[in-house]
Amino acid sequence: MLEACAGDGTVRSLAELMSRRFNPALTRISYTLHHDARDTATRMEDVVGTTAVLLGCVHETPVHFAAFRGMDLRRSGDFYHFLEALQTDVLALQLAATELDDEAARHWFEHAKQDCAACHARFRGAEAASAPPLSPLGPVTASPP
Repeated sequence: MLEACAGDGTVRSLAELMSRRFNPALTRISYTLHHDARDTATRMEDVVGTTAVLLGCVHETPVHFAAFRGMDLRRSGDFYHFLEALQTDVLALQLAATELDDEAARHWFEHAKQDCAACHARFRGAEAASAPPLSPLGPVTASPP
């Protein structure tokens, strides 16, 4: 299930997309999986809905990445690799929540968090900005399907 990447305020950049859409969705999922005292069915319904919005945000990300100033296009393949991994893990999380499988949902949430951490390690900071591309294929010139 996929929904619009909705939230508070207008998003005009990749940084704003991350702080205004991704972070609140991931925080909500984390709270729901680890601290929420409601029954499993109610909590998992919330996770399904939040992952649907998160997937909408994943689909919106390439628009903001394309406008990200200072990005070495030789590294765009790396960026899309991390984004694809995140999409896959969020879909697995959504499926686990649909199946009311609390343990599997927490498992796939950890994978999604690791996707974020790996991407941030690759693209944030001066050292990351000067690192060579991971992908031997060179730049990605078209948006992913």
